[in-house]
Amino acid sequence: MGGTIPDAMSAEAADPGHTVRGDGAAGPPPGESASAASGAASPDGNSPSMDPVHNTWLGSVGGIHIKDAAAGEAGSMRVQLGLRFFAGKSFLEEGDRYALAGGAISLSYTLTDYLELFGAIEGQGARHSESSPELLQVLGDIHVGAKGYHRVLPWLALGGDLSLHFLNAVGDLGILARSTGVNLGTNITADLRRLEGQRVPFIARFGAHYRFDNSAKLIDDVESRRFAGLDGETLPGFETRHLVTPSERLALGIQRVDTMNLGLGFEAPFEVTRPDFILAPILEWQWAIPVNRQGYNCPFIADGPGSDRPLGGGDGCLAVQGLKAATMDLTVGLRITPPVRGLSTFLAADIGLTGTRTFVRELSPNLPYAVMLGVAYAYDTRAPVASPGAGVAAAVPVSLPAAARVLIQVNDAGGVAVSGVRLDFDDSDPAAANDDGEGAFYTLASDASGRVVTPLLRPGRYAATLSHPDYAPVSCAFVVPEETQLALEATARAEESGATESNAAAPALRSANLPFPQASLLRVACRLGDRVEAQAEPESAAGGAALTVDVAAEGKPLAQVRITLEAADAQAPRPSTTELLTDSRGRATSEAIAPGSYRLTLSKAGYFDRSMPLVLVAEAPQTVVATLARRPDRAQVKVDARNIIVRRRFSFSTGSSELGDANEPLLFELAEVLRAHPELERVEIQGHTDNVGKADMNLALSQARAEAVRTWLVEQGGVDARRLVARGYGDTRPLVPNLTPTNRRRNRRVNFVPLAP
Repeated sequence: MGGTIPDAMSAEAADPGHTVRGDGAAGPPPGESASAASGAASPDGNSPSMDPVHNTWLGSVGGIHIKDAAAGEAGSMRVQLGLRFFAGKSFLEEGDRYALAGGAISLSYTLTDYLELFGAIEGQGARHSESSPELLQVLGDIHVGAKGYHRVLPWLALGGDLSLHFLNAVGDLGILARSTGVNLGTNITADLRRLEGQRVPFIARFGAHYRFDNSAKLIDDVESRRFAGLDGETLPGFETRHLVTPSERLALGIQRVDTMNLGLGFEAPFEVTRPDFILAPILEWQWAIPVNRQGYNCPFIADGPGSDRPLGGGDGCLAVQGLKAATMDLTVGLRITPPVRGLSTFLAADIGLTGTRTFVRELSPNLPYAVMLGVAYAYDTRAPVASPGAGVAAAVPVSLPAAARVLIQVNDAGGVAVSGVRLDFDDSDPAAANDDGEGAFYTLASDASGRVVTPLLRPGRYAATLSHPDYAPVSCAFVVPEETQLALEATARAEESGATESNAAAPALRSANLPFPQASLLRVACRLGDRVEAQAEPESAAGGAALTVDVAAEGKPLAQVRITLEAADAQAPRPSTTELLTDSRGRATSEAIAPGSYRLTLSKAGYFDRSMPLVLVAEAPQTVVATLARRPDRAQVKVDARNIIVRRRFSFSTGSSELGDANEPLLFELAEVLRAHPELERVEIQGHTDNVGKADMNLALSQARAEAVRTWLVEQGGVDARRLVARGYGDTRPLVPNLTPTNRRRNRRVNFVPLAP
């Protein structure tokens, strides 16, 4: 939002005192080129980033004057109040004093993904010391229009717009229909903030608009009455005494010809501090090239043979003075977006390059400068939805293909939960095979509550060998049934109980590539064997566990990564923390780490931390391969007034709940934010879909996607599972109507909503 505001007014000079003209959506005001009135548009910023967009002076989204080709998200609305001032001496005549003050209220609304509606109402008052009357006013000129657009590339948009300019009659309030102007134009915008892979804070805008200007109809009656009242002999075709003066043309916005308006603008919106304090320097150039469609015959008598100066001074004619009398402006501005949702302000100045000293009867004079300032507010339906509060969704039974996650509770013979128990699953069972026929080998470890949650498992019999340094090995078997009747309420209750999904790499971590959109959570109890005598072993390489950690980022080894192993069992007779550092190959090794359960954390400045559970076994060397994600220049996740705001969307393949690598940077940032805000004791991960497909499958798919995010945050992000609840809502809570591809894409989302403790 923000922009500049031209003004137009008219008065009947024959009347004493001052006169008032109401006005509508007439052309650019004096001192502002017609291209400023036409403008160009700025894309949304719901970019990948949800970047803010702003009004131009006359309403359409863009810079100060120049429109963007595109607009904001469908359903977004912007309103702006702008003021404009000028004061100077010896501007129109030697020794005169001229002052002008005006303003505009503009509004824009993005109706659909391809259509924006906009409008403005503007007025101004001008005082000239050498005119009679000194004060001329224009009140209520109305501008209304529509802009259509299309993004040919994510960062490149093309658009076109049509607007009407309704002007009030001179000396009266009320639209004079025959003075209505029409503006037709095209716009091109390159918003490099939308580049994939790298956001560049730079926007370039170009606009070309033709203005059918009929504002001269406003003063037809005025000039006719003045002509009829002239004394002495008149010379038809050469008489000029009855014509409106430069002061009147400027105050009333009178142009006797059309204009072809060209505009080029640049904006560099960069974030000064977080969150969302944005400064955007703006530079725009505009040129209004006159076109005499009306065939106006300007009366001109030269003050000498071959001279281009009119006899007796005063106004010249466009055919003689040429383009040096046309309006050309340079606009320099700064738009400020403070960390207050929807609010923005701007300060700018129009600097007249031509038309400020050479005046012709066809054109309104151009101001040497005009200072503009304004404030604006945007309401955007993309804004995060406030938390609906705590509550349990009603049970929704859904019949689905059989698949299950298994909650395994590991206790000793006395029924006491045991942590750090290693579970090795047999990969010889065909039921554990992936779609490609490969065996799926899992090694899991129990958490502090003795719990383990497996990946999705197909129907069949499974067996796991349980091992712990203090207990004799034992086998535990269970069966995933062929048919599963899923109740989402039961799954939610299981998650709320605090079940931890831990999946530790030893020797390899692999989740089955299962196509099921949803799974039940089955419960299994496993009991350990007899307790064995603990044998004291020296903390040496011979009795320790060997660990190798390879760390990479963006496909390259990452050196100087700090690796921390924190013992999961505080009672264990070993150091509670071990630290390693990767070398130039991105590798860290140790052969003298005490066996047991650990939390492995990788950290390096400029990258997101990564945390995962790990079980180390003596004489069983392990290798952990991990990647780190680089922190973005601008935070994508923040907590504001206990709301979790996520600027980016998760990317899922159609019909799939699998989290691809492209989602990892966002997942890492989410995990870090959740770990940094323990006051968010419980968070609901909400899965939502569009309305394409069957409602029950959409419900199941949304639940699976929410669970996939929860699993990653727990297993890879180190977030306490007891804080997270995954729940799918299918297509029951759309943000916007599922009428267009863009709206359906907006409705396919994962939200994070804090719940009451």
